[in-house]
Amino acid sequence: MNSGDRAASTEKAETVAALAEEMVPSDWRIEATDAEVKLLSAEVALATYRTARRFPDGSIDHKALRSSIWRLIDGHWRLTFHQGAPIG
Repeated sequence: MNSGDRAASTEKAETVAALAEEMVPSDWRIEATDAEVKLLSAEVALATYRTARRFPDGSIDHKALRSSIWRLIDGHWRLTFHQGAPIG
């Protein structure tokens, strides 16, 4: 392992720990819609979908278009890339 690998591993561990400590309000939900999966090859898939945060009163915010690239590695689908782009 080179020093770059250790740095990336440490950053990932710190990020995961910070996310685990975040408090998520129980009065809103994340909704996912318009999901599609396209096989780019036998081992690569592109998933696209929309998300929005919905509150109990029905209002929504934080709408986003999302895409993920998945690779079939050793018989398991692994997430290799994810992007979310805010939309109005």
